Amino acid sequence: MGDFKDIFEKTKSSWDQLLKDENNSNLRIRDAAFKLNLSEAELLSTKSGEQVNFLKVVDKIDFLKKILTFDKLMFLSRNDYVVHEKTILCQDVELKGGNLIKFKNSQTDILKFDLESIKYIFSEKKVHNNKNLRSIQLFNQAGSSVFKIYLKSDQGETFDKLISEFQVDYNYELQSSLYFNTPEILNRRKDLCRESFDSFKYKDLIQWKCSSINKTGVFRNILEVASKEKYELGIYVIGPNCNQFHFGHIEKVVDYRGWLNVLDPEFNIHVKEDFIESEVSMFYDKKNVDHYNIQFSDALGRCLVGILTLPGYEDVILDIVK
Repeated sequence: MGDFKDIFEKTKSSWDQLLKDENNSNLRIRDAAFKLNLSEAELLSTKSGEQVNFLKVVDKIDFLKKILTFDKLMFLSRNDYVVHEKTILCQDVELKGGNLIKFKNSQTDILKFDLESIKYIFSEKKVHNNKNLRSIQLFNQAGSSVFKIYLKSDQGETFDKLISEFQVDYNYELQSSLYFNTPEILNRRKDLCRESFDSFKYKDLIQWKCSSINKTGVFRNILEVASKEKYELGIYVIGPNCNQFHFGHIEKVVDYRGWLNVLDPEFNIHVKEDFIESEVSMFYDKKNVDHYNIQFSDALGRCLVGILTLPGYEDVILDIVK
């Protein structure tokens, strides 16, 4: 236990030192973890007992069902270059099979995830821009975020009560399972991150035909045209152990600090545009040639984000990518 506590304290000290640099004063925890060669969960764990609670959840399905009893939530899933935020009214959605959150009475998915990949769960309560933010954050074995859930309704007390049912003392669970001070463990951590990402590619495309798109600016062009012409489309992100979706119209497309963004009331996406178009591929269903899926990958060949054509809008999307 002593060794794990020492690792914990060194991690906490390293993060504090990083934030003392004025250039890092607004650094997000995920970016700080990258700079320190640590996982996001390891950094978050150092706040345990302050703003953060470590949760022991035996029945994850029951836990998620309880979360879905709140009025309004926002789900956040991401990878290195894409952040996808979807706000929903819980009365409209359901948990299916322990690995899918979808809209009731429809085939519209919100979040597909690997339940078994979730190894660590934390809650966090903090003030951001003079607002109280309450969240539940779910991490895989590598300490990478699978997805996060933010409370968007005025139910803070009820949320806190739910958290108290699962809250336990933090006993350096991350530090004891993620040694990071030897080359062997550093390599294993990289393997875990890669496996968690690759294992949850958009598997529905296995039997589809594929062609390459040799154009740049495709993602931006689709968003801008869809926004201007009020076209409907599907946009999904692939993150560690999950896919998260938005289906429908998009409205406000803006650039801000190097990110291409959609900033709508129920859906936000933030994209590092320069990193997602090393490879652009268009898939189509052999059984339904009007069903197209356009995927955008980085220089490592990792699919990061995709766009799905919806009925009635196939031709206009195809005109953009041709």
